[in-house]
Amino acid sequence: MKGAVLLVVFSYLFPLLAGIGATSHLNSEWEEGFFENIANEVVGRWLGLYIVFAAGISNIALYQSEMSSDR
Repeated sequence: MKGAVLLVVFSYLFPLLAGIGATSHLNSEWEEGFFENIANEVVGRWLGLYIVFAAGISNIALYQSEMSSDR
């Protein structure tokens, strides 16, 4: 369980630190979907599209799991 918690913390922490360090945007500019903007600026359009695609798949999976748990 401790390993899983650490894995989740680092999987959120590393992209956040990379986004903060690689751009000069203010914290007040951050809003929903801002990781896509950072990926487009730092790496390229392909990573921004991949982030949007992965978020869409994640939302579909969350919806399916919610619907399957209802009675």
